[in-house]
Amino acid sequence: MVDAGAVVVDAGDVVVDVDVDVVADAGVVEAVVVDGGVDGDEVDEPVRNSRRRKKPPVEVKPNVPVEVVEEQGFLTLDTLPWTTVYLGKKKLGETPLVKIPVPAGNIELTLINAEAGVKEAYVARVKPGEVFRTRLDLR
Repeated sequence: MVDAGAVVVDAGDVVVDVDVDVVADAGVVEAVVVDGGVDGDEVDEPVRNSRRRKKPPVEVKPNVPVEVVEEQGFLTLDTLPWTTVYLGKKKLGETPLVKIPVPAGNIELTLINAEAGVKEAYVARVKPGEVFRTRLDLR
């Protein structure tokens, strides 16, 4: 039994302020309006729902990380004198570097050789799927 004030929908009509007896059997729902009705009319007739398949519950996985796929290219770099190459805080290695995977786009590299007094910033324009090649004289 649904309390007064319930809403029953049948073929687009809304029945308000009603008491309803509901019988459910194998997916078929039958509701009989016993008081109230549409626009205040008294009604005492069954309202039937068609047979509906129940959808399986949706499994919700909270806090599942979403993997963002970033386009990447490659870096081939040589310097005179040799340098240690950093991409942000990540050390890529010492030159010469050959076909190192890096994010595509304009990437800022830091080139350091403390013995030779070299500390330079360099922007490489890496295209997705391609190799950026350069040789720098930092003497």
